[in-house]
Amino acid sequence: MNLDMLEEIKNNSKVALEARNQIVAKYYNSCVRNKQFQTCDLVLRNIEARKPPKERGKMAPTWEGPYKIQKVVGFGAYKLAELDEKEVPRTWNARNMRKFYI
Repeated sequence: MNLDMLEEIKNNSKVALEARNQIVAKYYNSCVRNKQFQTCDLVLRNIEARKPPKERGKMAPTWEGPYKIQKVVGFGAYKLAELDEKEVPRTWNARNMRKFYI
């Protein structure tokens, strides 16, 4: 009898787990603030996105820049350029940048 119910119990637990995951995702997504930058904004770039912490020293700076947003590639993806208009080789995600204030 218990072996017959085993498959139903597994299905019920999968449904409950998926419902719980949806609740957690909804709460997390309600707290997230999206960063959006415009062309020509000045930003700082996170060094840890480029170099692992083991290659840097303990007292090394966390941010480098400023860089200028050259082009908005997609939602959260940007092409950067240095202030002398030299392009940075790859695209960067908004979560690895923060706005630079003069």
